[in-house]
Amino acid sequence: MPRGPYVLRSGKFKGKAIETLMFSAKGYAFLAGVARMAETDANRSFLRRVRSLIELGKNPEIKVFCKCGRPVAFISVKIERSDIGFIGLCCAECRCSSNGYSYVPLKFSSVLNFSVVMDQQRFLRYLKQACGLAADERMTAQKAHDFFYPPCQVAKAKQLELPF
Repeated sequence: MPRGPYVLRSGKFKGKAIETLMFSAKGYAFLAGVARMAETDANRSFLRRVRSLIELGKNPEIKVFCKCGRPVAFISVKIERSDIGFIGLCCAECRCSSNGYSYVPLKFSSVLNFSVVMDQQRFLRYLKQACGLAADERMTAQKAHDFFYPPCQVAKAKQLELPF
């Protein structure tokens, strides 16, 4: 269990924590590309950390509930020509009662479904809200790390470490 944010020391995102990059479309695309790289002795621990983070982003902890009482799993969108209208959040069961909307899963990789930066940002705001975060809250390295690796889980992992 990682004890703190992993800050990149070089490249395009130098000085940024990889956990923070998950909350931007360009950052997520970069990490997804890194995760597909071949593993070597030199990059093994870094790639494992990135791959672990990508996996955690596939099933974020959703804290918002649909009007029927189930956890939300999708964002409904209406696509008209080149314009996308974000309608709201719904669970898997309620999306079956479709009104001509498209449904995008609430997971970090879904940000890549949108090609316009404003739409990507709006999707990420909805995702943050569904996960119990403030939509416009700036994600610091520590906040992003705590989102993926909650402090109570890190504390439990420390307790399990053997003294030898």
